[in-house]
Amino acid sequence: MLKYCFFLLSVIAISQANAASISYFPCAERECVQRFKDIKVSARKHINANIILGDMYLNGYGTDKNKSKALKAFKKAGSWGSTEGNYKAGLLIISDDNLADKETGLRFLRDSAKSGHKNAIYFMAEILSNPSYSVQNLEQADFWLAKAAEQRHELVPNTVARLKSEQKLNEQNFPQTLSTLEELSAKNSDEQAPLAHKAGALAPNGDEIEVVTVKTPKLGELIDTGIEYYQSAPISITKNTTGTRIKGRSCQDKANGCSDVPTDQFIRYYWQFLID
Repeated sequence: MLKYCFFLLSVIAISQANAASISYFPCAERECVQRFKDIKVSARKHINANIILGDMYLNGYGTDKNKSKALKAFKKAGSWGSTEGNYKAGLLIISDDNLADKETGLRFLRDSAKSGHKNAIYFMAEILSNPSYSVQNLEQADFWLAKAAEQRHELVPNTVARLKSEQKLNEQNFPQTLSTLEELSAKNSDEQAPLAHKAGALAPNGDEIEVVTVKTPKLGELIDTGIEYYQSAPISITKNTTGTRIKGRSCQDKANGCSDVPTDQFIRYYWQFLID
């Protein structure tokens, strides 16, 4: 069973061939502590600042590690319409038996997947098809795995390989998935392969889901950019209303993942993925 997750700026599971992500890491230095304090203040007013705050709590960046507080921050973001918040809350719950039951985690993950979150869609397929999580439902797994394949998620070959080894990948259990894979194979070309790696080549060991991360000193620069923006931007949690005192929610939530790119591209990624 999956017992750990490396939480990135977005919890992104990627194959070895595409391993280039910025990750949080424990930090007790004064600069990290100040960044944590600044983000904590911003989280009172900005939806996606709660995503950063949750990652900080989860990894001990500028504060003590605290999974419960991390989950609270992710759930807060999700409650205001963040698909990334729901995704992270769901994955954190499912990966840690001490936080809540699996069905609760699935609810958060499903909400994110229904909103189109690519990684949430994949993990719905992986978790529902894997008996280790005790929530197996092959009919639903088939639905989500077919969608993940349509989106050419990098880890689809892992799940396909596992299902083949378990002798579950057949027309009875996964008709939608097999149909989708056949259609994608027919459209395959040198320019755009639906599954870039041969099924089984990326199969994880045992029940672990492989997550590759790259630590980088540029993380501080990215957080500083976020702090500067949140301190000057209008409040996002209350900016949308229904004409009454009921608070609205943003429809522009996007996964705040960031590839390991040159410094001159950091700002572009930040504006694309982190800002409401």
